[in-house]
Amino acid sequence: MKKILLYLFVVAAVLSSCQKEEKSVFNQTPDERINAALAQWQTNILSSANGWKALYHTGTGQDFNFYFTFNNQNRVVMYSDFDTSTTSARESSYRIKALQQPALIFDTYSYLHLLSDPNPYVNGGDAGVGLQADFEFAFDTMVGDTIKLKGRQNGTTLNLIKASKQEADDWIKGNWKNALSMMHIGEFLTYFKRSSVGGTNVDVDYDHYGRQIAFYTYNTSGIRTLNVSSFVYNPQGIVLTTPLKVGTTTVSTMTNMSWDATGKKINFSLNGTSPSTIAENAVPVVVNKNGATNWWLYKIQQGYWANLGFHQNGVEDAFNLQASIPGFYYCAYLPAYDTITKTTYWDWMAYAAVSNNSLIVPTSSSFVPTFTSDGKAIFKTYKPDPTNAPVYVKQTTAALTEPQGFYFIQISSTTIDMVGVKDAKTWVRWYWVQ
Repeated sequence: MKKILLYLFVVAAVLSSCQKEEKSVFNQTPDERINAALAQWQTNILSSANGWKALYHTGTGQDFNFYFTFNNQNRVVMYSDFDTSTTSARESSYRIKALQQPALIFDTYSYLHLLSDPNPYVNGGDAGVGLQADFEFAFDTMVGDTIKLKGRQNGTTLNLIKASKQEADDWIKGNWKNALSMMHIGEFLTYFKRSSVGGTNVDVDYDHYGRQIAFYTYNTSGIRTLNVSSFVYNPQGIVLTTPLKVGTTTVSTMTNMSWDATGKKINFSLNGTSPSTIAENAVPVVVNKNGATNWWLYKIQQGYWANLGFHQNGVEDAFNLQASIPGFYYCAYLPAYDTITKTTYWDWMAYAAVSNNSLIVPTSSSFVPTFTSDGKAIFKTYKPDPTNAPVYVKQTTAALTEPQGFYFIQISSTTIDMVGVKDAKTWVRWYWVQ
């Protein structure tokens, strides 16, 4: 019995000692520790005299630059390279709050929220999810002059780095707006946007929100080759993530950007030294002389081509097919050629829609194409549209039968762009349907 009592006494003493040791680990309550951590992070974000430059990596893989200045009244002034309008200052509110761990929350709509906007017309992302971006961030670490944060919903990364006086001035004085001059390429009305790289003529394609740039080169037959890279902006222009080789020249940067609104061209320095421009152009670098007939004969009688409406003078679906036709599905074009008798009939174009789960043809038109030796297709109506034809039919027919015809640009084996010869301001994209 005495041994049992002695054993219980020893166990109680050990437990009492452990409890004392556990209590001695922290000299504050959990709430006091959380409040201290929040206060420390508040001190940290107020510690940069020139504010913070920031690089934000979205869930869809793009990199956006920001600049923040925080005050102790829970207000933040920010700038962004999201577009030219966001290079001006905008003030909103923020909070530092405990959400399982200390978090920085941008709690009123700001430039950051543009990245997560569910409307695809805002940021070019997918409907409902945007660019998979965050506006609530968990504090990770502060190492030297850098605070690392992680998005709470999508796991995005936001790194705040103490800015220098020059870096702050680049934002405040508007230098970043010139760096975004490439955005003006969206004001070009022609299909072809022409530049020269090391003496090689190229067509340029540019996705501002997707942060990608492409140079199209042509072989002697007029077949295009796509050379594409992601990029990030800096105060001088853009830096390609993967340098692109065009001919004997490797493109790494496009800097010293400026927009010539009068001449409608973008000026820049290629790799920091070679003065270059991007401007409107009405013709391909090399015309594909077989493009028109290849389009027309593609798997003849085994399918048809479809489009979603003409682009004209900068306007998608310029004749409002999608708005005018209830249940609009596509505009289908069926080449009419008898491969047995080698007989050409008139082609048929149908304005297809879906009604009560059935495909219907509200109206149609017929055409007789001719093909020139220099690679163009010229369309004529087999019979005129009736006088009571819908406006969208008359406008589409007028565009398709423009007397100078069309060039054909191969995008893929089943996708072809048909571009108006007159001024390259009217075009349509054909998709093969089998």
